[in-house]
Amino acid sequence: MVAQCTGGLGMHSLDPIARHFERLCELSEQDQKREIDSLGLAEADRVMLMKLLAADRREGDPIHAVIVDGVAGINAPDSTHFGPWRLVRELGSGGMGTVFLAERSDGHFEQKAAIKLLRGFPTSEGMRRLRQERRILAGLDHPNIARLLDGGESEAGQPWLAMEYVDGLPLLEYARLHAPSLRDRLGLLGSMLDAIGHAHSHLIVHRDLKPANVLVTRAGEVKLLDFGIARLLDSADELAASTSTRIYSRGYASPEQRDGAAITTASDIFSMGVILLELLTGRRDSSAGDAPLVPALPLDADLAGIIAKACAQRPQDRYANAGEFGADLQRFLEGRPVSATQLTRGYRLRKFVSRHRIGVGVAALAVLLVAVFVWRLERERDRAVNAELSAQAALEASDRDAARARASLQFLTDAISAASPEVAMKRQVGVRDLLDAARAKLETSDANDPAFGQSMKRLLAHLYSQLGEARIGMDLMREGLVGVEPANGREALRLADDYEEYAKLLGVMDSIPM
Repeated sequence: MVAQCTGGLGMHSLDPIARHFERLCELSEQDQKREIDSLGLAEADRVMLMKLLAADRREGDPIHAVIVDGVAGINAPDSTHFGPWRLVRELGSGGMGTVFLAERSDGHFEQKAAIKLLRGFPTSEGMRRLRQERRILAGLDHPNIARLLDGGESEAGQPWLAMEYVDGLPLLEYARLHAPSLRDRLGLLGSMLDAIGHAHSHLIVHRDLKPANVLVTRAGEVKLLDFGIARLLDSADELAASTSTRIYSRGYASPEQRDGAAITTASDIFSMGVILLELLTGRRDSSAGDAPLVPALPLDADLAGIIAKACAQRPQDRYANAGEFGADLQRFLEGRPVSATQLTRGYRLRKFVSRHRIGVGVAALAVLLVAVFVWRLERERDRAVNAELSAQAALEASDRDAARARASLQFLTDAISAASPEVAMKRQVGVRDLLDAARAKLETSDANDPAFGQSMKRLLAHLYSQLGEARIGMDLMREGLVGVEPANGREALRLADDYEEYAKLLGVMDSIPM
């Protein structure tokens, strides 16, 4: 399609029609009609705009070539030299500007730059925007923002600006070609958030954040481009201009941008959330069924929560600033709880375990061994001091219990070793995993010593109960109590405690037998 159009506009207002044509000419005819209906134009302006768009669609019309030639003449710069810079070739165009690769021609030193010029209609609005972009870039100094090198106006009064030339790929193309890891993708977005935070700290809202306006160098460095429709938050003129004309990139604009409401830094936060979703999944809509634009990565609950918070419909529900957004991404990378997810005790515990898997596994092993050891020593002491036993009988019973205690320790050590992160191919190991390992081993080995097996089942039942696994604890306690008869009064008391625990577990499961 033709990107611009010329012709006699008579007494029609040139600037508004030019702005609307710039935005609508790349849409489908159906979308064009819908957008025109929402503009509320005067009838004469509406008719003129529809005629221009209709002419733009008639590529087979005899006057099409004339239109193209006229547009090319308008788009051509009025000079090949701007200040000390000489234009080399066109790099690309979009919106109201065209960017050229340029080289210094004054002989002082060699340097490349990207020269941005107006294209199409030489409207006062376009010149105002380019001068405004030049002023905005002059106030920004950040490694992830393409810096301003020079600027001025040609002899014909055409404003221009020279920016740092970035030899890189657009964000999504870089992701498609290099398939970066999740950590690398989040690193790219973190750099973008740093740049946006810098702009926001200077009261500048970008308003046109999208992957096409982000280049990534061969070294993986992010460069944010195109502040062409950015505005200053403290400028009354800019506020009036931003609310009178809705200019945005479909798919990345915030709800308030689409509705023509007041724009704040929260609008950029929304766009960054959409970019994050697309960078991770290859789609701007996670439910879309078409093929992803980049190699997709799995989206876990924390990342989904971060994106949902950034893309909240109401600005006040989003991250308060780019720094908070970036901090949540960093917390995710470090395995710490993120603010976008409800911070329950269970969630905090899971994140702690994920950060300290080996440490938690070792600690759980130590707790289990200590519990078994203390329990067995208690039994030995009770047996030894029981007045109903003779000294010889008590000694023999103590020896037997000591042997069983050692066997219990060895049994748990062997069972838990099989579940360590190194043996389990770095699988995340928690207390539940260790108990499951001991239980599985017990089911295959207690036939050799039924009494030992039943005592271990009662111990594991208590431990599962402490983890909230009432059903497993109930089953183990029931099996551990079958046919057990106390040898003396103290054993009867301990069995009474076990029966009491079993009754509690039945109550929890609401399945007390009749």
